[in-house]
Amino acid sequence: MKLKQLLLGLTLLISGLSSYSSHLTGGNIYYDCIGANQYRFWMELTRDCSGINAPSSVTIRPTNTCGLTNPVISMAMVSSAGLNVSQLCDTSLACTGSFSIYPGRKRYIYSGIVTLPPCNTWTFGWGSCCRNSSVVNLSTGSSSFYMITTMNSATDSCNNSVRYTGVQNPYFCINSSASYNFGAFDPDGDSLSYQLIAPLTSATVSATYAAGYSITNPINTGFTLNTTNGTITFTPNTVGSFVVMIKVTEYDTAGNIVGTTMRDIQVVVYNCVANIPPDPATSFLYNVVGQGTVAGPKKLEVCEGDTFCVDFQLVDSNAGDTLKLWSTNLTSVLPGATLTYTGINPITATLCWTVPTGFSAINNISLIVSDDACPIPAQAGFSILIEVIKSTYVSPDVTICLGDSTPLLASGGSRFNWYTPVGPSIIVGTNFSCDTCANVIAKPTATTTYEVVSNLSGGCKNRDSVTVTVAPNFTYNLTQSGKASCMMDSINFNITPITPGTYTYLWSPAAMLTSTNTASTTLNPTQSGTFNYIIRVENALGCVKTDTVS
Repeated sequence: MKLKQLLLGLTLLISGLSSYSSHLTGGNIYYDCIGANQYRFWMELTRDCSGINAPSSVTIRPTNTCGLTNPVISMAMVSSAGLNVSQLCDTSLACTGSFSIYPGRKRYIYSGIVTLPPCNTWTFGWGSCCRNSSVVNLSTGSSSFYMITTMNSATDSCNNSVRYTGVQNPYFCINSSASYNFGAFDPDGDSLSYQLIAPLTSATVSATYAAGYSITNPINTGFTLNTTNGTITFTPNTVGSFVVMIKVTEYDTAGNIVGTTMRDIQVVVYNCVANIPPDPATSFLYNVVGQGTVAGPKKLEVCEGDTFCVDFQLVDSNAGDTLKLWSTNLTSVLPGATLTYTGINPITATLCWTVPTGFSAINNISLIVSDDACPIPAQAGFSILIEVIKSTYVSPDVTICLGDSTPLLASGGSRFNWYTPVGPSIIVGTNFSCDTCANVIAKPTATTTYEVVSNLSGGCKNRDSVTVTVAPNFTYNLTQSGKASCMMDSINFNITPITPGTYTYLWSPAAMLTSTNTASTTLNPTQSGTFNYIIRVENALGCVKTDTVS
């Protein structure tokens, strides 16, 4: 009897270790620069709801190649509840325990701050045991989980790393064409390149694939990765969970590597033969309103300053399905853009945006189209590229006083030539500092329109103009009744233009002054100290003078 009890106890213990050691289904590490060599680090972890609870805190121990002291990054869980990220039309059906018939996933986020001296390269890694037991494409000896992010802070002293908006555990139907976009974007507008890599079991050891699977075919043969926009396409032929890991490298405008991040996800394949997912492969851009040129099925070329709307259509071969569309990163990649759609199946979507000056060239928008099947809606991810082509711009129009000068700045190009279609001709060294420079100083004797032409090519404008209005100058007398006073003893300020005309006045700051928009005002000090006040005077033609009393 005692032997039976002992065997039973061992059996329970072993099964408990298995259950409580299998839970991790994905994650990544990223960071934000907050200045003065300080960074806020973030970690995303996704777990299988059938496994153990997520840790309440995690610790990253960085390494570096510069011989610096390695700090410890202690990261606390942002929310203990976690976010249910199960791809179900009713997420309450998921994360109900090991007996749930639907796959359940929860995402947890951790955060901590660290100070890091500049170095090429810092490496940040974290790992744990173990992955969930439903993984199909890795061998049984590759159950440990590890992920790495790097930073080259000597190259970029305040870089913000790549972050991902694509769902960490997408679900797809067996034997149906599938597509998924990682939704990576860089807050600094750095260029990104995607690479498939083997999942890690430690900082230096890669996982071993099960027979029939590899880095380039982590789900099945025919698996492809678009290394520019991060879209993977495949047709799964086996039910289960498949680990896919990518590394994204970010490059600055000079082509230097400033960092890398890894994203570990699990693709969940389930049996949904009766439901064919939407297929964005047949979608293409059309009907451009405003500026912009369609340069590919899902690529639009625009110039800085353009305003456009462009349509695309999505369809599901299951005629009775109702489609939904959303972007995982639109507000981050294209600030101020809008995405709307009409219809049920097919749906016609419209993307609209006004391109700011100086915006990043390559902008991949990550989108998801989903049907309304239950309990697991079928989804497909894809990307639309908005390529911003540089344009030439110059400073806005300005008014100066006769005899004064003003700086002018041209951008968009590497060589510039300045002309004056209206007004006095340019005389370098007399009324213009340099007629082939981007930054110039203009000192016209009369109202002048300057035109700048750059060496830009590629279809966008390579010229712009600015008008410098020259207003009559004036002089003035500025007086004050005293420069020192006791509290509550008033001091009078007065400015009197000598040139007759109409003037407007503005005294600032307004504190303790009797008025701010008259030629004369009175300071009634209610506290001790030294106070400086600025007076701004403008004549009717726009000549502005500023001065200070103390």
